[in-house]
Amino acid sequence: MSYKIEPKIEKYKILSIDAWAGPEPFSWDWNNWHTVGTVAEIPKTNDAIIQFFIDEGYLKPTAKEKVYVDDDQYNYVIKVKKDDCPLWAIEYGSQL
Repeated sequence: MSYKIEPKIEKYKILSIDAWAGPEPFSWDWNNWHTVGTVAEIPKTNDAIIQFFIDEGYLKPTAKEKVYVDDDQYNYVIKVKKDDCPLWAIEYGSQL
């Protein structure tokens, strides 16, 4: 009798972020977040991460110049440039 061992495919959560404005300018507190999908491989550059969110329909193409990627050492967070409001994230600090 033989067993086939399937390789484990790591998946990273895609999060929708609900944040409240903090007391300081450009400060936000994550009030809640929800897993809205997964990704097996994280795009390699910040531009590629933004393009991923556009391609998957999480962001409009016009958002490309209005957002940036912030690495908080647990998530790659998509934030609005004008006020740092967090919108989406890829949680690389844990895997499914």
